[in-house]
Amino acid sequence: MTIKKVQTTNGEQQVWRLMNGQPQAVLIKTGESSGSRVEVLEGDLKAGDELIVGVEVPLK
Repeated sequence: MTIKKVQTTNGEQQVWRLMNGQPQAVLIKTGESSGSRVEVLEGDLKAGDELIVGVEVPLK
């Protein structure tokens, strides 16, 4: 996966996926990185999961 999707909070790595229309944090453990991509070693992710990569906030 692209490294931009991975967040680190309080020393734990996580990504966000869309589950039943709602964002859900998923803790992961990463392995090797190529600089723009990272290997996911552990975590409750499945092929086809929709990951959230950013949020657009409308300007007022």
